[in-house]
Amino acid sequence: MTEDTILYRLDSIDKKLVDLQQLMTQTALQEQRLQNLEISFKEIEKKKDKNTDRWLSPLVSAVISGIVAFIFIKIGLK
Repeated sequence: MTEDTILYRLDSIDKKLVDLQQLMTQTALQEQRLQNLEISFKEIEKKKDKNTDRWLSPLVSAVISGIVAFIFIKIGLK
């Protein structure tokens, strides 16, 4: 092998290493973005659950109170 061939191959290897490093950096950034999205989705889901609980509990209580009141009224009228 000549010195020019060796230098050409080393340059080729260096270029491939730079490309590989760029790909690894891009992959790491994408993984970080995905993790941030997962965290955001979990926070949104928690807020949704809190909102549902905030409205559902009083609604269920009102319905049950209405049913109990209806039963007492029916029993009281007999």
